[in-house]
Amino acid sequence: MTTSVYDGLIAEPPGQAKAILDRVTAALPSCHSYSKTAGGRTFTYTVSPLSLPASADQSLAVRLVTRVQRQTFQFDVVALRRGDVIALLGNGGLVLNEGTTQSVASAQAAKLGKLVG
Repeated sequence: MTTSVYDGLIAEPPGQAKAILDRVTAALPSCHSYSKTAGGRTFTYTVSPLSLPASADQSLAVRLVTRVQRQTFQFDVVALRRGDVIALLGNGGLVLNEGTTQSVASAQAAKLGKLVG
C-alpha cells in the first residue's frame, strides 16, 4: 500500500492568488461532498477541512474520501499562498499518512518563503 505525494506552484497576476483562495475558502463550509463521473462510473467524495499550522500568508487544507470497489481512498489537498504564488500539494492513496501531509506542507511553506520572500 502506497501513499502518493504531488506538488506544484502557480504564479498569478498581482492580487489574484489571494482572490482565488478567498473564493475557495468561502465555498468550503457549504461543500460537504461532490461527485465526478469518469469512465462511466460515478465517484462521490466527502470533503472535510483539515487544520494546519499557519505557515504562509494564507492556507487551506481539505481531506477527500471516496470508496472504490469496497476500498477507501483518502487524499489531502493543501494550498499555501505567499504573495502571488500558490503552492499546491496532495497526499493520499489507500493508506494516508497524516504526518506526511504535515511535513510536506511545512517543507513547501519553507520553500515558498525562500522563493517569494
